Amino acid sequence: MANEIIIGHDEIAHHLAWFAFKRYFRRGPQEWKNLNKLYYDHYRPDSRFKDIHSGEFQARLYKCVRKDVERWVEWVKYIKKNFQQLSHIIEDRVPQLTKQVGQGDSDLGRKILVRGILKAKSPGFSKTLGKMLLPDADFIYPENYEDADDIFIRNIIHNEDIIKDRMRNHKPFWFVDSGYTNFIHGGNKRFHRLTRNDLHHGDNANVFPADRLIKFDSFPRPWRTGGDKILVIEPSVYTCQIYGMGTEAWKREIVETLAKHTDREIVFREKEGTRKTRSDLYRDLLNDQSIYCVVHVNSNAGTEAIWAGVPVITLGKHVTQRVSRTRLEDINDLYRGSLGEWLCYLSYCQFEFNELFNPRIRQIMRRYHNV
Repeated sequence: MANEIIIGHDEIAHHLAWFAFKRYFRRGPQEWKNLNKLYYDHYRPDSRFKDIHSGEFQARLYKCVRKDVERWVEWVKYIKKNFQQLSHIIEDRVPQLTKQVGQGDSDLGRKILVRGILKAKSPGFSKTLGKMLLPDADFIYPENYEDADDIFIRNIIHNEDIIKDRMRNHKPFWFVDSGYTNFIHGGNKRFHRLTRNDLHHGDNANVFPADRLIKFDSFPRPWRTGGDKILVIEPSVYTCQIYGMGTEAWKREIVETLAKHTDREIVFREKEGTRKTRSDLYRDLLNDQSIYCVVHVNSNAGTEAIWAGVPVITLGKHVTQRVSRTRLEDINDLYRGSLGEWLCYLSYCQFEFNELFNPRIRQIMRRYHNV
């Protein structure tokens, strides 16, 4: 068997969105509209701008350049704001696009699109990081996945069955997805986690340096001790699919177990929509002092809770295991200890986009994550 890199619809959409915008960028600041107008005014027979060294012409030149650049800056801001939306629109239409590109042959269309992605100069998770981790791997679509010695996967969506197969049968794989503290960095996907053979980092006994703590824009609030409500974060549909969980049965078990140890109110929070459409859990926790603790399986809600100073019970493998309880039976004995060593560890579990394409990332994974 060979190694494989799963190239998903999201990476194809990201590439096509950039391709569309790049064609516009090449034109310059909207073709220097104001500057061009000044140029033609200068060469008109009746132009008052005959002397390009005059103060009037120089002032007009400065004003035109400034307006063109300002217009370009506004356009770049617009692109930045709407890029992800366009990428999502394209992602939903990748199957139709592959058929169109291949003139009715979807397989040919996929090959053409992948070839275009690989030729592009911009880095990408699959084509750059995937090739760095698995140099001899072949690029395949999720629907063409077959058993392999090792694979690289970016994102859970569309890859649920592949991940389930790799985890259930203890087959090796590399996995990349959103980082753990993006909620304190403006909500943008500044950080990404890289894991081996699982969706998340778990507990880790290694000692981690403090040199990356500077990456955090803020630090957790002091632990709270009050509150009379237990907030339970429901697992996503993708988590349920991968781990074979039934949401309703899981919720009943949570209620039955907690009822044996506490009479606090239990509140469930559904994972609906996207991070952009859901309310900000971190802010909600800061504003709602009635929350005694947060229970989750392997959600980044656990990290948000710790940052808000709310104790956590982590029921699955997750980076928060080290600073939380892992059993519902410990609801009355929550972790409220030191976070210093954990923060050092957390800083080595997520990386900025460009950091992932540095060969040093492999050294970090070997040295600190034993892979």
